[in-house]
Amino acid sequence: MTSTVNLKDIIASLPIFLELAIFKKLALSGKIEINDKNEFYQNLINIKLIISHSIFDSVFYGF
Repeated sequence: MTSTVNLKDIIASLPIFLELAIFKKLALSGKIEINDKNEFYQNLINIKLIISHSIFDSVFYGF
């Protein structure tokens, strides 16, 4: 049986400080643009929740 890992799973397993470091590096390199810090952090939390829920669903419900 083979297992595949996708980027969403890797990011979801990272501690939040590593996620922030990755996004900061992307912002400094100009690959993403952050206009509003409050909106950025809220979106980051929403992304984290969505990824966490999808992993939970796949583990416990087989989706």
